[in-house]
Amino acid sequence: MPAGKPSKPEDAPPVCQQKRNGPLSPDAAIAWGGNKLQLAGTEKLFFSNAQNEGVMIYWNAPYLNYSVVLGDARKGNVTGLMGNYDGNYANDFLLRDGTAVESIFPAIHGTFADSWRVTNATSIFVYDSGKNTDSYTDRTFPKTFPVVSAEKLAWAEGVCTAAGVTRQPELGQCMFDVGLTGDTRLAQSALLSQREFPASPT
Repeated sequence: MPAGKPSKPEDAPPVCQQKRNGPLSPDAAIAWGGNKLQLAGTEKLFFSNAQNEGVMIYWNAPYLNYSVVLGDARKGNVTGLMGNYDGNYANDFLLRDGTAVESIFPAIHGTFADSWRVTNATSIFVYDSGKNTDSYTDRTFPKTFPVVSAEKLAWAEGVCTAAGVTRQPELGQCMFDVGLTGDTRLAQSALLSQREFPASPT
C-alpha cells in the first residue's frame, strides 16, 4: 500500500452527511433514492447513482485523488471540464456554448476555466459559516505556465520510477508534479492512477 495511506478506520476522513460531520465505518454504505455512498476499506470513497456511475475518491495523505466513473452510454454525451468522453482528446476543450478553444495555457486557465466555473447559485458544496465559492476562487492563479528545469526533471524521474511509476502519461505527469513541487509523496498519486485505471487509448 502507498506510504501515508490510512490503515485504521479512525484514520479515514469524516463524512459530511446532511451537513453534519461523522465517521463512516469501513465497507459501510449509505443509500438514498437510488444513490449510494460506499467506503471501500479505508482508502476509497465511491459516490454512485443507480447505474453505478459516480465519483471515486482516494486519499493519499495529505492529498486526495479522484476519478469520474461513467458507463458506455455516456460516451460522447457529456460536457464539462473533463471533456466529452468520446475518446478524442483533441475536442475536449469546449466552452458551455460548444465553442472550441485552443489547448494552450492562457485559453485553458482563462476562457475555458471561467466558462465552467461554479457560482454561488450553482454550487452544491457545503461551506463554513460566512464562506462561499468566492472564498476559494483565485483568478490570478496560475499566472504563467510553470517550467521545471532539466535537472529537477531528471531527479523526479528517478523518484517516480523508484516508486513504481513506469507507464505514460502517468510517468510524465509524475515527473512534472514531483519536479515542480519537490514533494516525493506525489509519486504515490501517479502510482495509484497507473494501478487503478487501464492504459489510455493511443
